[in-house]
Amino acid sequence: MGLSNKIDLKKEIRIVNPKLKSHKAQYPYDYPAMSKHMDLKSGSGAFIDTINCHMQISYNGIYSLNDGKMEKYLGLKEFVHKGAIGYYSNDVVKGGSTRTLQNKTYKLLSGKVKISDAMKKVKEYFEVGTPIYPTKWN
Repeated sequence: MGLSNKIDLKKEIRIVNPKLKSHKAQYPYDYPAMSKHMDLKSGSGAFIDTINCHMQISYNGIYSLNDGKMEKYLGLKEFVHKGAIGYYSNDVVKGGSTRTLQNKTYKLLSGKVKISDAMKKVKEYFEVGTPIYPTKWN
């Protein structure tokens, strides 16, 4: 996400594992640092959650991701996991497959956008802007 010069990954990436004890400090630092426990096995995971970005991974890949741009745009100064893990899912306008919704148009902050055009932008973002390459598009 281009934040490696702003974030100390050794300090910020946290592990979610029922075998490791949480120290009940302040979130997210009550979870152990990944740098102290590097072995990710089935059922284990790791995350980073700051005001700049959020990523949650498990043994089989990335589960959720947020680059924090929307939160910055809205002037929010909080951990950005809410934008990635469905916190705002009560505000979902429409659900369905991309094939079904591709011709629908919705009004956004920056203007109207057709789902098929938004899909192209999302694909371009992930192919160019991140190390994550989608393998299948509906």
